[in-house]
Amino acid sequence: MCKKYYKVLLLLLVTGILVYSEASQWIHPAQAENVMKSDSFKTRNSLPDIEEIKEVQGRLILGQKEWVSFLDLEQSYRARVDTGAATSSLNAAEQKIFIHNGKKWVRFRVRDKDRLSEELSLPVKRWVRIKQVSNERGSRRPVIEARIRIGDRVAETEFTLADRSHLSFPILIGRSYIRNYALVDVSRSYIQGK
Repeated sequence: MCKKYYKVLLLLLVTGILVYSEASQWIHPAQAENVMKSDSFKTRNSLPDIEEIKEVQGRLILGQKEWVSFLDLEQSYRARVDTGAATSSLNAAEQKIFIHNGKKWVRFRVRDKDRLSEELSLPVKRWVRIKQVSNERGSRRPVIEARIRIGDRVAETEFTLADRSHLSFPILIGRSYIRNYALVDVSRSYIQGK
């Protein structure tokens, strides 16, 4: 009996014969139009412009391109947001591996087109092997953890260090950051600002 009732109700909703109002009442579509035109409905149900929304349920909304600031450098860089990349990546020039207190560290500079940052030294958290079509064996890259700021959110996230000089963006933000802090709206860019 219950299933039949819900199927009929669903059919009436889909066909537009019934509409569910905010007052938790079933009403006819002709009445629904009058309710939606009323000032009280407009006031209670006014939504912000989509361009104003920068955060949802504590998560940043990222566009396909964003500004990323590295706190250790006090510098902002353009970044591409890529949900297909497992780990974020950074265009690192002049990489030098060295031992500090018995652990491997890497010294590097961030390259953005023809501009190089000041030198950074960070511990190597782990190593990854990246396989590409052009290189069957793949390349071994260090992974570091860096404090970054996107919008008002400061977070620590992993980056692989790579030569990204042939690419348009010096930074790629991958799922290692996105899954913890953000949602992505690929129809927009630079939502969070510089």
